[in-house]
Amino acid sequence: MTPSHARPKPVDQSSYRVGRRDTAPLLLVALAVLWIAVAAVCEAALHASWRLIPSMVALGIGLLYLRGAGGAYLRRMRE
Repeated sequence: MTPSHARPKPVDQSSYRVGRRDTAPLLLVALAVLWIAVAAVCEAALHASWRLIPSMVALGIGLLYLRGAGGAYLRRMRE
């Protein structure tokens, strides 16, 4: 029986990911560029006063994909 103050064994860094590999950073960058281009098209093509809404949403999605690409790239460099 282990005492309650005993420290657990450190967990191996590779054991926390089960099943899938990370998405390729290049694919995520391509999706980010696509969504940023959608934002630019929305800004240029829409003439209504609410054109900022779809432009901001598309730009936000593109930036999230770009952030995911950076994280995936850094995780691959760490391995």
